Amino acid sequence: MLRSSNKADASEIVAFLDELSEQPWLDARKKAWPNYIYHFNDIRNIASVLQQGVLCSRERCRTSGISFIDVADRLVVSESPWTHSYSRFYFRPHTPTQYLQEGIRPPSFRSNEAHCPVPVFLLFRSRELLIRSDMSLPTEISGLRGTMEEADGMVAQHSCEECRGERSIMTRRLHPISGAL
Repeated sequence: MLRSSNKADASEIVAFLDELSEQPWLDARKKAWPNYIYHFNDIRNIASVLQQGVLCSRERCRTSGISFIDVADRLVVSESPWTHSYSRFYFRPHTPTQYLQEGIRPPSFRSNEAHCPVPVFLLFRSRELLIRSDMSLPTEISGLRGTMEEADGMVAQHSCEECRGERSIMTRRLHPISGAL
């Protein structure tokens, strides 16, 4: 198993997450949010991820012939092609995106065909993943709609030899990261 080295500013990232966990605006049930980064998807896609041990980007699924249930807002997909090589992660659960997609809804109540009838979350330990040298966040959000305050999720980038240079954070095999997952 290949292991990633840590970023030069790993201690600052950990200190920030520790400080964030102690902010007074996080009530008791939200204090754990900074401990994780979150990925949600339809239960059928998550079953496939767990069965195959791989979480792939939209592009990787397309080029590898991996079928998936597309739960995304068609307008967002068409306006942000630069994100198709990444897997989307969130810094918290209960995002506006989740609320717009979740639940069994008739087509007339779906926003641009976005529909995730049964969402399931995968949680990854933020302190272990965000300090890895092969992990990064986009340096600009010009491709995202709205302002930074409105952006409820970001994409993360991952690349390692084991993944053959793929840009999706989790297109690699889910190799153990100190038990994360």
